Amino acid sequence: MYFDVDYRFLHDGDEQVAVAVDYFDAGPESFEIQYDSSDPALRGIAQQFHPGRVQTIGQTRTWKTAVFVLPRARFANRTNGGDFRLSCNGAELSVGRIAVTWANPNSGDRK
Repeated sequence: MYFDVDYRFLHDGDEQVAVAVDYFDAGPESFEIQYDSSDPALRGIAQQFHPGRVQTIGQTRTWKTAVFVLPRARFANRTNGGDFRLSCNGAELSVGRIAVTWANPNSGDRK
């Protein structure tokens, strides 16, 4: 699943953001987030599909929330036209809601 964040929030920047994912805890063993990063130590695909952490699915058959903190988010639509994606193998992932916020909302003025 690919996601494109509104340009008014962040576009072609270098910020730390948090992505909260409400998901149904059943199906695949895990899912992961990959995002468009501004990390200068990376180039090309490694920067455009920068891996975040992996969320394990516990098979509780309840709705849960996973929060992924993404340092150096660029969000310039370089992840196949999106800013980040969720991926899993072997089964479908059910997502109820995605919320993207500043990871540190008190760190200064924003655009």
